[in-house]
Parts: sequence; C-alpha cells; structure tokens
Amino acid sequence: MNKEIDEIKIRECLEKRKARIKIYIELINELHETDVSKNIEYIKKYKNFYRMNMARGLSDEFYNDYFIFLQNNKNNKDNLTFEKVLKYLYYESKKSKRIEASFSSKLLATINPNMPVWDTNVFSWLKEYNIKKPKITKDKDLQLNLTINTYKLLEKILNNIIKNEGQKYIQVFNDTFINNPDLLNISDMKKIDLILWSLGNKNKKGNIYE
Repeated sequence: MNKEIDEIKIRECLEKRKARIKIYIELINELHETDVSKNIEYIKKYKNFYRMNMARGLSDEFYNDYFIFLQNNKNNKDNLTFEKVLKYLYYESKKSKRIEASFSSKLLATINPNMPVWDTNVFSWLKEYNIKKPKITKDKDLQLNLTINTYKLLEKILNNIIKNEGQKYIQVFNDTFINNPDLLNISDMKKIDLILWSLGNKNKKGNIYE
C-alpha cells in the first residue's frame, strides 16, 4: 500500500475507533441471530455504522428493500456477488435512482467478510494502483458495468495486498488488539478495510490522516 502509511499512526487511528470496530463485530455476530429486516435496533446500528443516515435521497422503501434483501441472502455467502446486489438495488428495488455501489458492497461484505468495501478512504489509499471510482454518466447500464468492473479490480488489488505487503499491516492490527481477542476474529480483508477506514482520506488538505 501507500508508503506514507506509518505503523505507529495506524495503531493510534485504530485505538481511536475501537468502539466503532466493536460495533462491526456486533453486526456480524447478530446477523444470524435475528431477522435483520424487522429488528429495529439492528437496522439502526447498521445504518449508523455504515453512515447510511448521512446519504441523501434514500427512502424508507429503499431501506425496507435493502434489509429484506440482507435477511433473505444472509445464508447465501457462497453465491452472492457484488453484481447481484448492485443490480437488485438498482433494477428490482426501484426505490433509488442512484447506483448504490458503496451500500451494495457493505451489504455483501456483511454477509461475506472476505469481500471488500467500496469506500472513499480505500480508494484514496489505493491511487498508486490506478484505480478510481467511475464517473457518473447518463447511461446507467454503462455505469453499472463500469462499477462492477471497478469492484472486481478493487477485489483483485486488495487480495494481492493481503498476500504481500498487507501482512505487516494486518500484524499491526493484531498487535494493537492483542488484549481484545473478540476484535481479532475477523477476516484479513476486513482488517485491511478497517485500517484504511481508520486512517481516513489522505487527500484532505493539510492533513494526511483523518
């Protein structure tokens, strides 16, 4: 990953977000313990963690479809793909006029933690790999295909990082929470995601970290 990443800074950023990371663990553990389409507390926690409440233009109908889909597919880890989620939310739900790449990836990654999350901070730290979000176009079919291909590239890049230089960052994550074993039982993909999310957007003016 980017050479600007400082291991000491990673520890500091992770420690600051320890409580938020615990919420992620709760979301994963509770996924199979409740009907997530009806559990108001789970929905509230999920929307808060993934910042869905900050998104504009998402209706109650969209959220209803979203969590029903999450509930109906939570045992479909091996067959569910980003493309299926993305196209469902755009074509079949018909409750949002936008292509919800980020929230589609978060739904998928909740069911299958080995899949990456589409996040601004992640893209920010991976610019050296020449990957960026596709521009919004009027041709939504084209934009869907570009989004799907970008996600496949994101998955490929992150899996390659995990196999190589990412191992030292994963070890930093493990060392940071060595006294919190409940925070260690998550996928390597999610550990990398949480590191990049914790660091924030390195392009913020005058501040590499959040």
